[in-house]
Amino acid sequence: TNSKSVQVDARAYGVELPTGMKPRFIHPDALGAVLLDFEEPLPPSDLVSQLRYSVAPASSIRSLQALSRDRLEPTLLLGLRAVLSEDADPVLLVAAAPALARMAPSTSALNMLISWTTHADVRVRTAATTALGAFEGSDAAYDAALAVANTGGDAFELAAAVESLVDLRPERAWLVLRSALVTSSDGDLVRIRALALIDPETADEDEVARAVLPLLDSDAEVAAAALRCLARIFPEGPRTTRTAEAWIQDASYLKRSAALDVISGRTSGALPRSDLQAALAYEPTVELQRQITRMLARVQEE
Repeated sequence: TNSKSVQVDARAYGVELPTGMKPRFIHPDALGAVLLDFEEPLPPSDLVSQLRYSVAPASSIRSLQALSRDRLEPTLLLGLRAVLSEDADPVLLVAAAPALARMAPSTSALNMLISWTTHADVRVRTAATTALGAFEGSDAAYDAALAVANTGGDAFELAAAVESLVDLRPERAWLVLRSALVTSSDGDLVRIRALALIDPETADEDEVARAVLPLLDSDAEVAAAALRCLARIFPEGPRTTRTAEAWIQDASYLKRSAALDVISGRTSGALPRSDLQAALAYEPTVELQRQITRMLARVQEE
């Protein structure tokens, strides 16, 4: 019932509004045009109330993002249903997917996410598929993610399916990742995501080597991801070592960056000083120059 117009002329600007009682929630900027900093996060029930009275997607997204920070009681879904209807703006459903994941193992939240995996908008399908990974142990979540993996056509939703399948059934991770490593997609996103998910517990070292080593000869982005993967599995392996040292003066920034990341994980005594000095003279980017300089400083200290 009270309003006040202000002319903001400073970096920080405070305004007081008289009210008859302490407001249950504050919703001062429906259009999201002003940056706001709340000292105390609102409780989830008040955030849901904000959503129900919101008049613009920007403010709704802000409330949904705040809801996604902590585990949520499934009962809050009752208040969210009116906001998350079938004809809701896709950007709201994308923002809501992480909040529904926070309700795991709620069957109601899971069922809503599963229904979104066939949504017309690929952004919604991708967000919902990613959120399925929170429902560990759920056969329904695994089957839904597997359906996306088998029928999806977009690289982002396929990559999300791979990640969720690994989260949902860690014991079957290698079966999923091995298939993903030979799956073509736009920008090779599926292969790159799969390489990032492989760790020492994923599979037998020989199997990983057979699947990953050939990818070092792929395009730069896949090759860089493959080298980082090998460094996790075989940090001191001869192929990892030789490849990293061979790439520190490669024409591709992605390969140079991956190589330097791998080499920086070594002890100072194992750093290839002369190679790094030559790489520093060659390196055209300030970021990698600084990384090489830090490694050379470690050698000097030793």
